[in-house]
Amino acid sequence: MRRAPASGRPSAQLTPTQYARHRGVSKQAVAKAIRDGRIPTTGPRGRQRIDPAIADAAWDVNTDPSKPKGPRSKANGSAPAPGTQAAESARLTRVRARKIERELEQMERSLVDARAAEAHFQKLTRETRDKFLALADRLGPEFSPGGDPRQMTLRMRQEFSRFLAEMAGDEAEPEDQRARASG
Repeated sequence: MRRAPASGRPSAQLTPTQYARHRGVSKQAVAKAIRDGRIPTTGPRGRQRIDPAIADAAWDVNTDPSKPKGPRSKANGSAPAPGTQAAESARLTRVRARKIERELEQMERSLVDARAAEAHFQKLTRETRDKFLALADRLGPEFSPGGDPRQMTLRMRQEFSRFLAEMAGDEAEPEDQRARASG
């Protein structure tokens, strides 16, 4: 049964969500007020209805005005008083946030495009394969039946060394030049 407000006409019953919107608070705040018995409702749990005129009066009487409305960290829009635990907590939160931002920037600078890296790797792999197979064409004519195995081994080592130095982009001397320099 609806109660008539002072004006004499029945007021509309609201759901807790509608009442939260009417009151300008969160649904959780209304749910807590209902659970704590600070505002009256009608109907079974899960289908509760709230008379806004009665609930507004009950809210004003039963709710502690010193408790912050809205976000807890800044009840009145000002920073916490210096030297308080809240001020220290806020300072630590800012420090952690700056640290995380720096780490994120550092990670972003170290990232590479995966597709570009894969394409570059495939290109290098093909070049390596082609150059390695070309060794056989260069060395084949030098290896004749009955040739000196020691000379063949030395020649292969020289070519492999030159090939690997070229692939690595080294400016270092190939092994044949080091062998001559030390001999």
